[in-house]
Amino acid sequence: MKKKDFEDDGRQVADMSSIDKSWYGLRMHGGIPRKKKAVPSAEKPAHEVEPELTKKETRQVIANAILAALLLGSIFIGAAFLFLLFLTKVWLK
Repeated sequence: MKKKDFEDDGRQVADMSSIDKSWYGLRMHGGIPRKKKAVPSAEKPAHEVEPELTKKETRQVIANAILAALLLGSIFIGAAFLFLLFLTKVWLK
């Protein structure tokens, strides 16, 4: 069986326009990625404008993040405790 000759039909298989934005491309081209220019708030549509947080709201967001992290940590510690309890009382008895 003979191989058929390759014929390019012009279809695009993968978008390669952002290949230079990969970490490898940044190192090879010695580049720090260019920052996007900030659009002035007057030009932003109304649905994209976010109000500034007050100090009280910022503290509340930080406190909620810390509480969420503590809750997840306590769940993992509790699961480890229950696993060790199971090992010592049931499995290794």
